[in-house]
Amino acid sequence: MKRFNLFQSSSVLACASALALSCAAGAAFGAADPDSPGSMSKPAMKQAVKETMKLGVGDAAPGLEIENWVKGEPVTGFEKGRVYVVEFWATWCGPCIVSIPHLTEMQHKFKKDGVTMIGISSSDKDLQTVQSFVEKMGEKMDYTVAVDRKAAMGDAERAVALTSQSYMTASGQRGIPTAFVVDRDSKIAWIGHPMSYLESVVEDVVAGKFDAAKQQQMQAEGDELMQQLNVAARGGDWDTALAKLGEYRTMHRSHAERANDMELNILLSGKKDYAAAYTMANKFIDGPYSNKAESLNELAWRILTDPSIEERNNDVAL
Repeated sequence: MKRFNLFQSSSVLACASALALSCAAGAAFGAADPDSPGSMSKPAMKQAVKETMKLGVGDAAPGLEIENWVKGEPVTGFEKGRVYVVEFWATWCGPCIVSIPHLTEMQHKFKKDGVTMIGISSSDKDLQTVQSFVEKMGEKMDYTVAVDRKAAMGDAERAVALTSQSYMTASGQRGIPTAFVVDRDSKIAWIGHPMSYLESVVEDVVAGKFDAAKQQQMQAEGDELMQQLNVAARGGDWDTALAKLGEYRTMHRSHAERANDMELNILLSGKKDYAAAYTMANKFIDGPYSNKAESLNELAWRILTDPSIEERNNDVAL
């Protein structure tokens, strides 16, 4: 499973900023087709927005206002004892598309544990766009998919996407993809990028050992290390950057694959230590990437075509 699509960029700083791989919300959230209002009345809409202006970890998960269920069984309410992942995405969002196989793998892995993955499109142009995309993805997008309900509100020029308003806007999230984990008590356990800590969070929630405060502290420490790595990379201090990356890798089990990708990128495009880079690439080919066609393909084309690479190893690419 490719956590981050890092090989498409020769920028080492893009690696260090991997957690920021998201599409800016801008007009996407709260912006919809004004000709497609939902059935909610304007007074009810205003009241709903007023009641959901703040949302954080530990709060009750808002209900889902869905216009169409595109794939999977409709989720009419969060059942006690079950775990849900509510993820906001769009067909036009590159990072969202990269995360889809990961979400599918998670749905398969955790289905037996009563976990339901729900991908909600709030900013696509129309239902047909989403339906066509989901049909084309087929089994690669094998979890519940829905289209948000839109409703006009007040003098707004555009309709508001209701579920996005209740989750994204209320929690201050401004980019997609963003995932919300709803625990067995129907409360928000975690909010973040689906390619970040999501899998380990769900594992802990399912096992009944998730500690939200500990998770938040760990993420803050990880973000600080990434900032330090960025500073070192901007200054061309690759040894310090790699040292910070080593600290990051050992912090949590979910960091390993991301750190491996970033280290390989630093060796190839930053430090240009090609002997170490290709040794590491060979280990990936025989190990973590051995059954991951997309990762292998990206690495091969990176080696062959990235203009920042001065020494190409055709045997490794082959």
